[in-house]
Amino acid sequence: MKKIIITFFAILTTIAQSAFAGVDKGINVREVQTLLAELCYDPGPIDGLWGKKTETAVKDLYGSVKGSYDGQFDLVDLGFLREYPIWYGGNNCSIKATNSKINKASELTKSSKVIDYGHAIPERPGKKPNYETLAYYLQKDINEGYGWLGDVRDLPQVKISGATDYFKFKSDLQINQTIKKQLNTTALISYLYYEGGKIKIDEKSPPDRFGKLFDDETRLIANSISKSVVSYLVGHAICDGYIPSLQHKMDDWDVLTNTLYSEQQVSDVLHMRTGDQKHVGIWDGVKAASGYGKNPHDRSIKSIMTNELKGSRSGSKIFNYNNLNLNIAFNYLIFKTGKDFNKFSAKVFQKHIKTQHMVVFNGKHRDQFTKQSMQVSDGRENGHFFATRYDYLRLAVAMLNDWQNDNCVGKYLKQLMSDSKSKGLGPGSGPFQNFKGYSGFFHTEYTGMSRRNIFGMDGYGGQMIWIDFDNGRIVSTNAIHNNFDWKRIVYRVIREGI
Repeated sequence: MKKIIITFFAILTTIAQSAFAGVDKGINVREVQTLLAELCYDPGPIDGLWGKKTETAVKDLYGSVKGSYDGQFDLVDLGFLREYPIWYGGNNCSIKATNSKINKASELTKSSKVIDYGHAIPERPGKKPNYETLAYYLQKDINEGYGWLGDVRDLPQVKISGATDYFKFKSDLQINQTIKKQLNTTALISYLYYEGGKIKIDEKSPPDRFGKLFDDETRLIANSISKSVVSYLVGHAICDGYIPSLQHKMDDWDVLTNTLYSEQQVSDVLHMRTGDQKHVGIWDGVKAASGYGKNPHDRSIKSIMTNELKGSRSGSKIFNYNNLNLNIAFNYLIFKTGKDFNKFSAKVFQKHIKTQHMVVFNGKHRDQFTKQSMQVSDGRENGHFFATRYDYLRLAVAMLNDWQNDNCVGKYLKQLMSDSKSKGLGPGSGPFQNFKGYSGFFHTEYTGMSRRNIFGMDGYGGQMIWIDFDNGRIVSTNAIHNNFDWKRIVYRVIREGI
């Protein structure tokens, strides 16, 4: 009886306090405070009393994403708090938790041993990059994943929180001394091998090496693996009815009007066969531009279409690998999903892939050509993707499961495989060049395994995810530079298994 009286008194106190503070009747203040605390906005004690700290926390949260708080907390506001992780990418806890790691970047730049190569370490830098230089570039990439690029903070990001029921791996771990040696002597920082529904090898750089700069919750750079992630999202958009088909023409997006891209099919962009070779390239970027304006990642789609590609016409549709096609595909996806984009992307990552931690796509504040602020409607997103080491593997496992289950997205992946065409390039010295075919932002037809159903996702600097659909094998690597023995620990493992 005493317990019931105390509980009843607490409820009355909460209701009275809520009403006094401008909080609608029926709002559970404890729930509000708990949600605020989970979002790292300090509400004070979680006691059901709407005090100054709780009010300030709500104001701070609203100020960061919605402009201002009107002083009246109602059921709409409660719904906003509940849905915040889906629509606004979780919370600022991850940023606070990584401040200590991010601050280490300034320490690394002080070292006289660091060689500054600019944006990235060249594939062939002349001599093997030393530890200090590799650590500096790893930290630089980690910072970018948290919205910090050089002196610029708070880059616009598309953020998707991890799932509460994230996919949990089964393991049957083995020790592989070759991979351990690679992690101790090269720029390789993470290695995961998955086969038969289980992780067989799970290794990362030790704590006395690069392991002190990252952990299993750190977002790592994808580089051109981002292209494959965008393609996978496009597959889901087709299956969900946002995009009619791979053959759908993109002339419904006015940003592309009167350019060579307006008459392209979605498949042309994904296959890198839009006939744009006279206008854009992988190394020379937007050919008619100069300086920073040449880099598609520093421009909005609208700016490039208006200033350099207005009136352009498509040439012969040969393979022409470049980053503009990536950004067109990603921004067209955002255009087609419209106001549903956040909900759509959350469904893919949280419900289908079931990622554990937040994943992000980075955008830009200003256009490097016009020097003006960029809007989402201008096509400002650059598809630059970041995720944790395990969430990259979850992405690959989801693709493997789709293929094996032959669901709608699995059929999309199989269509891409059947659409594969030769790149028309001879074998080169790296994994990217040794794939003879390309389709839908995936590398295909690897030399020596051309008849196997294998997708290669390769990013600059040694980021690799290879999926062998026939044998259920996946290798996923993260690195700072591609100076590790990828032929031995990626190619041969996919070809033969462990």
